Amino acid sequence: MELRTLLLTVMGSNSVGTTMPGADRDDEGRYQSTYPLEDFINALEAEGGQAGTQDVVDRVGCSYELGYKRLRSLEDDGQISSQKIGNARLWLLSGTDSDNDPN
Repeated sequence: MELRTLLLTVMGSNSVGTTMPGADRDDEGRYQSTYPLEDFINALEAEGGQAGTQDVVDRVGCSYELGYKRLRSLEDDGQISSQKIGNARLWLLSGTDSDNDPN
């Protein structure tokens, strides 16, 4: 009996152990993100174009650390900007009024 067949028999067909290796990859073999960058843009849009890190990660449903890294990546790509306010960071969609320097 094949190992996979044996595992399916023992564990049942709906168990966590039946996930095939590579199931998190697209047709070209690239890793598919559980939390795509678009989710973070959508979260900022839902928050009116600006929000703190915790508000964004709460809306997306990911960890704070992962959310911060994804937001930084978006900032590095120029899709969003941020401002340090006290001990927090405010993330802004590019092109929002708060994103423009008045000078």
